[in-house]
Amino acid sequence: MTNQEKAAIGYVSTFIGNECWWDGEANEDRSNLDCKIITALGLGYQCSEKHLGYLRKWFSGDKEVLSELQKSNCPTIPYTATSQNTFDKIVIDTKGDSISVYYEVDGTNVREQESWEWSETAYFIATTDNLKLIQKVKSDVDQEKFEITDE
Repeated sequence: MTNQEKAAIGYVSTFIGNECWWDGEANEDRSNLDCKIITALGLGYQCSEKHLGYLRKWFSGDKEVLSELQKSNCPTIPYTATSQNTFDKIVIDTKGDSISVYYEVDGTNVREQESWEWSETAYFIATTDNLKLIQKVKSDVDQEKFEITDE
């Protein structure tokens, strides 16, 4: 995997849950959330300086992505949260300097007894030392209600 592909997957994975759980007890500043994809990429804990610093380096010329990567926007949601989104599928495709990341997402809000799903493709242009998000194309969101029973 190239650094550019790693940054593209790291960016997408920042905002969608990927089997995240606290390493020990949750720190007061929520700085010890271990997410499988972020960890597999070697980026440390979710929203850590190692994680966000790596992405800021690769997206240094992309003001919109840099704005999204502000620490205050970085979600620290463990997989047991009442409301969350999770990946069902991620596919990366690289052709020349173009990288696309297609992903399918399921979400639930247990308290509201709602679920939803959608897919999205993020398109990037890569150079030897930078990555730029060109566009994201998101499907319609399919939503439905569910019931929780005591059975």
